Amino acid sequence: MTPAEETMHVLLRPYTEKAIEDKIVLLSKQNIKTVKTIVDDRVAVEEAVAGSLVYTLLPQFFDRYLPDFPSALIKADHEAKMKREKYRYLQCGIDLIEKMGFKAFLNLYKADPDALRQLLKDYQSL
Repeated sequence: MTPAEETMHVLLRPYTEKAIEDKIVLLSKQNIKTVKTIVDDRVAVEEAVAGSLVYTLLPQFFDRYLPDFPSALIKADHEAKMKREKYRYLQCGIDLIEKMGFKAFLNLYKADPDALRQLLKDYQSL
């Protein structure tokens, strides 16, 4: 899972960095604590986007091309991540991809990372 997910991070990073920069520029008072909070939150959103795309698409690939791949490995990886704070939006991202489709989900992130961030937060609070 990690190589596929890290590749997604490389592709998503420009959108994440722009969202971070835009938010910091809007701050009236910039300090280390506030900037760290912004970065941590935007990285959690990127983790949700990258992870949910991988968790949604990679099993389909395995089913088609590597049917003997043990799905328990994917489940164990997911369970391990769900215990960490930086993956707090991961399950919400997976659920939203199932509802929206991966193209709409990804296009929303690319067009407006903060809108997807809010959607993940709203979905999480349901």
